[in-house]
Amino acid sequence: MHILLYSQSGSDSDLKTFKDFFQIDAKGQRIVLISNGYDEVIEDATEYKKNISVKKEVLESHGFNVTTVDLRVHTKRSLQTILDDSDILWVRGGMVGTLVMAFQESGLATILKDALLDGLMYVGSSAGAMVLSDYLDIAAHYPGEEESELENVKGLGIIDFQMIPHANAIDLSVFESVLESDRTYYTLPDGAAIGVDDGQIEFYGEGITQVY
Repeated sequence: MHILLYSQSGSDSDLKTFKDFFQIDAKGQRIVLISNGYDEVIEDATEYKKNISVKKEVLESHGFNVTTVDLRVHTKRSLQTILDDSDILWVRGGMVGTLVMAFQESGLATILKDALLDGLMYVGSSAGAMVLSDYLDIAAHYPGEEESELENVKGLGIIDFQMIPHANAIDLSVFESVLESDRTYYTLPDGAAIGVDDGQIEFYGEGITQVY
């Protein structure tokens, strides 16, 4: 599996990280762009569409061929067809609980691992990175966006560690009493990324530290 996880994405340096990790050029790569982490964050329909279109335009400016997909209007069967015809699944941020629910209710959660094993590449930023973890307890205590219902809730289980995105902009001491000693956590500052290449972890950028 080839997975690239950002704290946030969109800059020219992020594109360089993309090319270094995947060893491919952006031009012509077929991306499925998912933004369902914002379903409950942005309630105004016009603003929601604008939020999605801005990210789509940024990716297209780098040469990607981008299709936006709303998980709320798809089934497992239709998503399988879409993934079979795509190179990259790119999942944006927002609220982790909202996003993981969209994965589960659409059926994407049940087909994603096999799609990744079959060669689909995955790029996630912020919540889009966090949902792949084995557990979601970081999201339960994330400053300003606490989702208490995610305490000890299992994530998609595709990676065996959790990330603390935007680690350079929050008070990490809020996590001291909630981290579990038998789980692995990495701080992930903006501008940094973690690549997972068939189980091997690669770090890009500065400031990534392992908490456990």
